[in-house]
Amino acid sequence: MPDNLEARAVKYILNRLKLKPRTAIILGSGWKIIDDDYRIESIIPYSDIPGFPSTTVAGHKGELIFCALNNKPLIILSGRIHLYEGYSSSEVVFPVKLLNGAGIKNLIITNAAGAINQGFCEGDIMIIKDQINLQFNNPGLPNKICKPLYDSHLIDIAERNSNGINIRKGVYAGVTGPSYETPAEIRALSKIGADAVGMSTVLETEWAAGLGMNVLGFSCLVNKAAGLSGNKLTHKDVLSVMEKVKNQLQSLIKNVVLDIK
Repeated sequence: MPDNLEARAVKYILNRLKLKPRTAIILGSGWKIIDDDYRIESIIPYSDIPGFPSTTVAGHKGELIFCALNNKPLIILSGRIHLYEGYSSSEVVFPVKLLNGAGIKNLIITNAAGAINQGFCEGDIMIIKDQINLQFNNPGLPNKICKPLYDSHLIDIAERNSNGINIRKGVYAGVTGPSYETPAEIRALSKIGADAVGMSTVLETEWAAGLGMNVLGFSCLVNKAAGLSGNKLTHKDVLSVMEKVKNQLQSLIKNVVLDIK
C-alpha cells in the first residue's frame, strides 16, 4: 500500500484530472517539446503537490502539465529529481509512483547524456535499449522485474517514427554526479558496454518497470564524454545543444506519442 504522503499526492492529482491519460513523459535537461500542437489543460508546480520534491537544476522547470496532443491526453513532468540534489532514491522515484497511481501505463523517460560510443555524435538521439545502474542506490523495487526494462514494442514505435532524425540505439549508464566523469571513468564505462552516460533515469526506469509500466527511454547526446573530444564540459553547453535540436525532439516525441495505442 502507498504511504500516506504518496496517497495524498495521488488523490491531489486525480482530483484535477479531467482526462484519463495512459501515457506520461518525464523531461530531462533542456527537453522542450511543448508547442502550439499541445492543448494545455492545467499546469501544477511541483511545490503544490503533497510530498513532491522540488527540482533545483537549470533546465528543469518543476511543473506537472496536463495536456492533450490531437485529443490524446498526456501528463508531462517538466523537470526531474536527481540524487545529486541531495534527495534519497525514494524521493527520486516519487514522481514515478505518482504517475502509476494516476493510471499511467506508458512512460517516456528522456535525458541529456554524454556520448561514449565513438560512432555517436553531438546532437544524435539515442533510444535506450538497456541500462547500467552505477548509482549504487535503489529504493527497493515493488515487484520482481520479469521483462526487459525498456519495452520492445515502444522501441519499435520510436524507430519507425524517426523520419530522418539521426537515431541511435544503445546502453545508458547512470552515475550519481554532479561532477562530470573523468577520462579514466569513461574508458572504464566503455569497457563494460556503455554507449552513453548521464546522472538520471536508471532508478526511475527500474521502479516503473517494477510497477508494470512500459518504459521508452531517449538520450539526447549533447557532447562527447570526457577525454573523447578535448573540450571542457559544462551544463550551459548541454542546454545550448538541446536548443539546437529542439525541433527534432519535438517531432520525434509527437510522432511516438500519437503512434502509441
